[in-house]
Amino acid sequence: MRNDRMSRWAVMFAGLLLTGQDAADPQPVADTKFSYNRGFYDTPFTALIQSKTPGARIRYTLDGSAPTPTRGLGDASPVTVRVESTTTLRAMAYKVGMRPTNVDTHTYIFIEDVLKQPYGVEGFPHPTLRTGFRPHEKVILDYQMDASVVDDPRYRSAIRKGLRSIPTISIVLAREDLFGEVEASDDSGLDMRRSGVYWGGGRQGKNLTRFRGAPLRVDAATRLSGGRRAREPQLVFGQAGAQACPPPVSERVPVG
Repeated sequence: MRNDRMSRWAVMFAGLLLTGQDAADPQPVADTKFSYNRGFYDTPFTALIQSKTPGARIRYTLDGSAPTPTRGLGDASPVTVRVESTTTLRAMAYKVGMRPTNVDTHTYIFIEDVLKQPYGVEGFPHPTLRTGFRPHEKVILDYQMDASVVDDPRYRSAIRKGLRSIPTISIVLAREDLFGEVEASDDSGLDMRRSGVYWGGGRQGKNLTRFRGAPLRVDAATRLSGGRRAREPQLVFGQAGAQACPPPVSERVPVG
């Protein structure tokens, strides 16, 4: 009899522990799944995004920023997104009482868009941007491919094949994370650490996608190096990201 009572108490105690653990560590929502994988495309399509978790809702963005349960488009399950041009599609799934997913990013590149990208891009600095080193010093921003090359009959056909053949990396982040300016609290100028990557600020957890062979997605931090005449973006991987991203990329970027 005593052993039976002890057994019942043990089962009840184990049940209380399990309930407490569930409350502290809610079950995760199943990851988002995209009907079209990241990569190069020639024709428009409609991407379907869904999660296997019943009742989970999808949020997505098209501006490079990370969606959250309270921010982004969609807020339904599943969601469909019409893709007719180069698009960075970021999505996550959530459900009340459960742990939301991470943000998945798929970049769809249309070669014709790359070839015809204009000299100035809406929403981005143009045509000049100050360097941040001297009050009136500026750099000229040019977003387009050289028209003399793109329109040259000698390269017109080869250039499309060439763009697909070279290793391509898509780094996706919000425009403010790249060019955003945050003034220092003491009115001494820009707060470089809190401003965008262009000004020297680092941005953690930005999505990196590799195109060539099997597409790969990992998270990395982004920062800029160099002086006022030449600035080059750098990627910084955590240990997991460095292991996931194969050479030669992972051999040329810092870890940690």
